Amino acid sequence: MGLQGSEFLTISEGEIDLRLVEEITVCPTFQRWFAGAAGIDPEYADGFVGAWHSVADREPGESDLLFVWRSSSNRRFALLVEHKTDAPAQPDEGARYTQRGEEGVLRGEWDAFKTCLIAPSQYLGSSGEATVYDCEISHEWLQEAFLSIGGCRSASPGSWWALASSDCLSCLQTGPIRGQ
Repeated sequence: MGLQGSEFLTISEGEIDLRLVEEITVCPTFQRWFAGAAGIDPEYADGFVGAWHSVADREPGESDLLFVWRSSSNRRFALLVEHKTDAPAQPDEGARYTQRGEEGVLRGEWDAFKTCLIAPSQYLGSSGEATVYDCEISHEWLQEAFLSIGGCRSASPGSWWALASSDCLSCLQTGPIRGQ
């Protein structure tokens, strides 16, 4: 069979989403980095509450990721994240993220929110879709964070991120990688 190159033959968007949920859940340094990268008010940076994957409502649809922080004054802030590798935007996708954020405020689930698009920088630069989200984070920026943050799973030798980040996140500029 001759498997050479990447440790991972295929890595999907969903697998990366789950790894993001894992990393932000267990790593306070990454929680603070992500809050800063998304432009979240620093009052929330040390009050991480939780992370969820594939949060679905009947209407207006699904959020790929949901991260929530709490301030010292007990206010909750939600970050609703759409993750793209190479799939085109769905009709009104960014607007539906905003609608879900607004509905969360009305239901009392959080007090404020932002929407965020995670994608390869090539996607962010070529897609008008990025402008409808409150913030954007590139795969390349995430890769830098994973490789520079110490003391978390992402920096541990043999961890998924240590093995995969250089192969996967940089290769996701064109979609899921395949073994070479």
